[in-house]
Amino acid sequence: MSGTGILEQWNVLHMYFQLTNTEDRLLSSYFLYSEFSNRFTHLYFQFLDYALPLTAKFNITFQSSHSMIHCVVKDECQLYVQILSCFFKPCTLKGPISQVVKLDPKNQAYHLPANKIYGGIKLARFLETTASKRDLQSTTQMFEWLLQFLVELAIQLRQRSLLSNTILSDTCSFLDPQEIIRGSNMSVANITAKIPGIVTEEDEQKLDDE
Repeated sequence: MSGTGILEQWNVLHMYFQLTNTEDRLLSSYFLYSEFSNRFTHLYFQFLDYALPLTAKFNITFQSSHSMIHCVVKDECQLYVQILSCFFKPCTLKGPISQVVKLDPKNQAYHLPANKIYGGIKLARFLETTASKRDLQSTTQMFEWLLQFLVELAIQLRQRSLLSNTILSDTCSFLDPQEIIRGSNMSVANITAKIPGIVTEEDEQKLDDE
C-alpha cells in the first residue's frame, strides 16, 4: 500500500489495529496501534505523500520506451532545486544552477528555521488545523525528522547525479532536439573531443552531416 493509500485508509487502519491490539495482545499489534494513534506519524505520512512522488516522477524518465537522455539533466536540476527549496533559504537558490549544486545540503547556515520547512500543502493544512492539539517539543522533533529526510535525499541525489559531471551534462544537452533546432550545437566535435575514442573521425563527419 502506498503512502497515499495509507492516508486514505488511516481511520480504518487505526480502528483495525485497535481491535487487534485488544484481542491479540501482541507486541506488533500494540506497536502498530500506538503508531496509528500518534498524530505525528500521521504528519510524517502527510510529508511523505508529498516528498516521495518527487523522486518517483523523476524515475519515470528512465522507464520510458523512448530515448529521454536529453531530459535527464534538466529534470534532475529541477528536482534537486525543488528539494533544496523545501529547507533552504530562498536567497541561497538565486544563483546559477552550477553554483547551487555546489552548496552543501548539510550546511545549517543555508537552512530555514525548522518550523518553516515545506512538506507539501496537505502537511501545511494539517499543521494549521491541529495547532492547538500539538505540544512544542514533539512538533520540533517532527520537523527535525523532516529536515533529516530532506538533507539525506539531497545528498543522495547529488552523489548519484550528473549535476557535477560537466562532460555528461554537456553530452546530454547536446542530444536535446530543441538545442539542435535552435542551432546551439552545430557540431559533435565539442563532445567527441571530451570523450575520445567513442566515435571515429570518419563517423564524426557523418554525424555532423546528419
